Amino acid sequence: MRKFSELSGLTIDQEEFVDRYMYQWGAWVRSGRLDKPQLNIIAKLMQSVIPAEPNEPICDDETGFMISQTIEMFFKKNDQILHFIVFAYYVNKRTINFIAEHLHNKAKAKEMRPCAGKSNIRVPSFRTIYREVEKEIHFAKAIIHELLITCFIIQRTSRERATNIKKIKITY
Repeated sequence: MRKFSELSGLTIDQEEFVDRYMYQWGAWVRSGRLDKPQLNIIAKLMQSVIPAEPNEPICDDETGFMISQTIEMFFKKNDQILHFIVFAYYVNKRTINFIAEHLHNKAKAKEMRPCAGKSNIRVPSFRTIYREVEKEIHFAKAIIHELLITCFIIQRTSRERATNIKKIKITY
């Protein structure tokens, strides 16, 4: 996997690839196929999830578990806010506006660039948080793209190994 500094903006096709698999994963999580005790944080978040619509495309269980474990291991370990944004955006199907509003309501005062007549330490405006959420979603999509590519390669090679093992004949 490349370094974060090497990640650039995704092409339209790459963004569609990420969105397709992540929305299918979100529907898979909403369908209740995820074993709740297995991934504890996702189990907690699933209680607030909208149930999956019957006509929504859902990924298979193998892919769903793979994406869940990847998202859980990477985002939960590295960035709690980004984990919340990804989960709210893809699983709960929340808009950027809703996520920004939620984060704005929970925002605490922080040091910001000086502005005429304002203190350097203040709560960011809603618009500032909205722009940050947009930026974080694009950044998360770039990370998820790299993670999905890596996971699918590992998944494919493990399947090929499993089929090759079946082809081996043992004679005595």
